[in-house]
Amino acid sequence: LFPHEGGMGKSVFLRAASEDEGSTEGRGTMVMCSVEELALEHYRTLGFDE
Repeated sequence: LFPHEGGMGKSVFLRAASEDEGSTEGRGTMVMCSVEELALEHYRTLGFDE
């Protein structure tokens, strides 16, 4: 979790990049995302689609 400076605005989270994101960096690549994107990716890994 990377809180926005000043306490205003959205926080930024780090998560592992998924295979369909076209990562060319290899394993262990991290992606910065919003809480909404983090939650959606979590449910995708559990087998739920949007």
